[in-house]
Amino acid sequence: MPTVKILVVADDNGGFQRSNTKYFHLGEFVKVLADTDWDGFDVQITKAHRNSAATAADAMADLYDFRFSDASLAGFDMAFFFSIYTIGEESSYLGTTDTTRKEEAAALARFMEAGKGYFAAGDHEDLGSAVNMHVPRIRSMRRWIYGGANPYSLPSAPSGTGADRHDTLRAGSDSGTNGGTVYAYQFNDQSDAIPQIIRPRRYHVRKSRYFRSTLPHPLLCSPLGTINVLPDHMHEGWCEEPSDLTQDEGLPGRAGKKEYPPLDGTPFGPEVIAWGHIEPHATYNQEFGPPYTISPMTTTTSEFGQICAYDGHRIGLGRAVCDSTWHHFVNINVIGTDKNFSGMNPDKAVGFYNGPGGTAVPDYEKIKHYFRNLVYWMIPAGRRRRFWDLSVAAIRRHPRWEEFKTGLFAEKYTLDYIYGLAQLAEHYFTTTKGHCYAFQFLPIVLEPIWKPDFTIWEHWLPELDPWSPRVQQLKDEGPVEEQWLARLMPDADLGRQLLLGTVVYATLRHQARAKSRKEDAKADKELAKSIQSLLADNVARFTKAASGVAREQKAALEKIAALAGR
Repeated sequence: MPTVKILVVADDNGGFQRSNTKYFHLGEFVKVLADTDWDGFDVQITKAHRNSAATAADAMADLYDFRFSDASLAGFDMAFFFSIYTIGEESSYLGTTDTTRKEEAAALARFMEAGKGYFAAGDHEDLGSAVNMHVPRIRSMRRWIYGGANPYSLPSAPSGTGADRHDTLRAGSDSGTNGGTVYAYQFNDQSDAIPQIIRPRRYHVRKSRYFRSTLPHPLLCSPLGTINVLPDHMHEGWCEEPSDLTQDEGLPGRAGKKEYPPLDGTPFGPEVIAWGHIEPHATYNQEFGPPYTISPMTTTTSEFGQICAYDGHRIGLGRAVCDSTWHHFVNINVIGTDKNFSGMNPDKAVGFYNGPGGTAVPDYEKIKHYFRNLVYWMIPAGRRRRFWDLSVAAIRRHPRWEEFKTGLFAEKYTLDYIYGLAQLAEHYFTTTKGHCYAFQFLPIVLEPIWKPDFTIWEHWLPELDPWSPRVQQLKDEGPVEEQWLARLMPDADLGRQLLLGTVVYATLRHQARAKSRKEDAKADKELAKSIQSLLADNVARFTKAASGVAREQKAALEKIAALAGR
């Protein structure tokens, strides 16, 4: 079983205990990842802390005094950095300097250049900025600096307690009173089981010649549907799409390196994939002490970017993700708080584990899928092809597999069998990983086969890869009646299922015949050749069948017209 190696880094009073007394620890987040059945691979999680073991005695980390370098990052597939320290705090408590932090950022740039994934989150103002403000792409996908001059001329982050803060709290089941005024919104509402509702970006996918549906980004797709909730918090940060994609990295040893290398001759940038909604209100905050009440917000926008994603795989780099706040992950927002103010609902001690018998509420099950999707999505491109084969092999777990296995080596097979196999695969993927899964992996399998004739690949893109920048240009276009694909595949779902069923069929046959499931270039070429041959045969068979249906439909319409003319 292959292993995905994950590095999770914390600093300051962050750590890895799972307790509602350790507010900024990531114990619950790490537990979710560790307890997941990854269906095709295992994970190995290394917990690192930037402070010394003496100053972070309760962190329960595997590594202390951690710094990002080529050596410390070697062997990992992805890194998560939930940073609390500001620039001044890093300098004071860790002894780092702007020069050493730029060297760490350069190491992370090389890490992503090697195809590895990187996730970063801070909080309000300049929390978490010390290193991340220098990391290419990360530094411009999220606002890291508050107030003072930004060395990269980027906009300022929102405040923590000012009227411009990004307060996503939703009123809890209790209220607080201060000076005779009752407040429906309290700081500790972040610890209850009521999440905020977010607005995911939608991507168009063609279903037929005339109709399109939409999907969320793969990070927000789950077996429970679109992930449209996150933990709430009183002062989040701000993710955004940078306005200038032409900057150099400006890091030591990386002269001339562009922060955003080109795709098809144009700098390729990130996307905000989810927005948070601000409900203007005053927040009662007993935790901060007098004067307790944080004033209502006067922000001019009701929405702000919460998750920003960069698909570096499209240009040979690693993927990167920024989140507006690590409060979407830390204990105080997911498993509750031990605070116990007068009149406070005791359910806030357990957070989202407020279901029957201490189980997680349904909204949190969705949020946990976001945690998992970060891992799935950031796996290096060179390894993802292997995981498709393992996922296809896992289809054998489906209860209906018995109906299909005998036909796998039958002398002849029908298109009905191929479509049945596609529906079996779709159902398995949708119920285990979400509806987006097949859309993510079919291009990985098929693009190398069709790459020599990119015209064919472009025609299939609207059916297979709704997240492609090229496909997004089609969203405002009308029917594509002149395209040969539209004439051949009047129902895009049928075309997609034909491809999926054929690829699954070829992969399962290849796996059953192989002496070993060890991947090598020769095995990949053999499978690609088999898929290509089967696709040519199945598309020809479909075309013949569709032509017959078209003739029947034409005859039926002519008969109806004749009857109507009587």
